Amino acid sequence: MSGASALVYGYVRYGRPARRLGRAKQGQSLAEMQQVLAQSPAEGDWFKMHGRVHCPNPVMAPLSGLACAYVDVTYARRHMHRRKLHAKATPEERRRQERRERRRWSKQELNAGGCECFHERLSAPWTLQIKSGDHVVVDMNGSQLELEQIIDRHTIQESVLRNDAPVLVLGRVRTDLSGDVLRVGPSAKGSRRSDGFLITTRTEHEVTRALHYRWAGWSAMGVGLLGCAAAMARWRLQRM
Repeated sequence: MSGASALVYGYVRYGRPARRLGRAKQGQSLAEMQQVLAQSPAEGDWFKMHGRVHCPNPVMAPLSGLACAYVDVTYARRHMHRRKLHAKATPEERRRQERRERRRWSKQELNAGGCECFHERLSAPWTLQIKSGDHVVVDMNGSQLELEQIIDRHTIQESVLRNDAPVLVLGRVRTDLSGDVLRVGPSAKGSRRSDGFLITTRTEHEVTRALHYRWAGWSAMGVGLLGCAAAMARWRLQRM
């Protein structure tokens, strides 16, 4: 990867979302947002809204039993060829082998080679209850989800969006057909691509800090690569 590519990637992947989050308007009440939307284009305007998940008919998480608006469970099965122990292997040798296999498993990602993953996703309609007590309908299609991880074991992970949990939603808000309901969702109708639409259980400060740290890391790498390329070009010119 070249230095220019690293700089561009860092800005597009982390810098632009950080700037969008910082510049987005605060959505604290329906009346305020409707006033802004009256002067906005038809596709809506960007808002960041702090509130709580309100799900009238929540689904139950299969492992933790929590009432949730969204559940993502991953089961992993590893295709592993165990080393055969001789018939006279001592109990200590058998325990040592089991410890080695557990360490080997814990260092692998769930989607790495040799693993077979099964995903189970459960969801129910929910709204975001903002500071004023008003509700905003949330369309999760195309969103970047950052869920609360409840269970994280070697072969099972369960992440949830709990009912009544505090969340931060960043997305385009537009008026529904009735004119009385506000809906937040992706920019393009029916879009399945994340364009900055974020639903997270982290705080705004935590999200902003993580984006800036990663942006700074990619920028530093890009500047370093550009410096190395310049030094190499100067060295070649001096040898000519």
